[in-house]
Amino acid sequence: MKRVAAATLSFLMLFGMFCTIAACGEQSDGCAHVGGKATCLEQAICEVCGEHYGTLAPHTYADEYTCHDRACLQEGCTHVEYAAGEHVVEKYACKICGEKFGCTLEILQQDYAEEMLALAKRNADESSGAFKIVILDKEETLNNIALYQFPEDFKKDSVLRGLFVRYDMFSPENGEILFTIYYNFGLEFLEEQNADVPVSAPGTSDTWYLEVVKGNPKLLFEFSIAQK
Repeated sequence: MKRVAAATLSFLMLFGMFCTIAACGEQSDGCAHVGGKATCLEQAICEVCGEHYGTLAPHTYADEYTCHDRACLQEGCTHVEYAAGEHVVEKYACKICGEKFGCTLEILQQDYAEEMLALAKRNADESSGAFKIVILDKEETLNNIALYQFPEDFKKDSVLRGLFVRYDMFSPENGEILFTIYYNFGLEFLEEQNADVPVSAPGTSDTWYLEVVKGNPKLLFEFSIAQK
């Protein structure tokens, strides 16, 4: 009995190997398909018999965050996984996925007051005077950026408002304002912006960039607003 059992086991093992190597559909329903790669649209194709087999692969997404809608990245797939949770918003960006929305010049004015004032004071060489963050209308903004050097294709006519630090230089003798300088940090446009804009001031070699605000592409702002 032991010899018969051993012989039977050896035969089954050899038969299994033969079936795996042979054309799956032609030899036996029990043969295992091998190879190929499934997608979310199509089963894997067996490398032995050329038939589709197995289950579809899961959809693939750009990230793992479920606080926003996610479209499958597989070419030809139109599946969208809709948000299963809520954004956790800090300022104007979700701290989970980083998606930005709802930004305004007023928000930038409030959120970056310390950085803007510090930079304006350094530019003024710590001279005595008064610093104040202001938002100016179209006419005032255009007047105050007139001396700045922008690219030739920069559309000044589409500017709506500007975010500035106003610096009043006082007379040490009587305290009167000797002159006023506006340091530009942000611009709001009628049209959406699609590129950062290099800016320079006359008589200096310094160049800085007004960056497109991802939470509102009608805004350009000097400081990076990426979440730290």
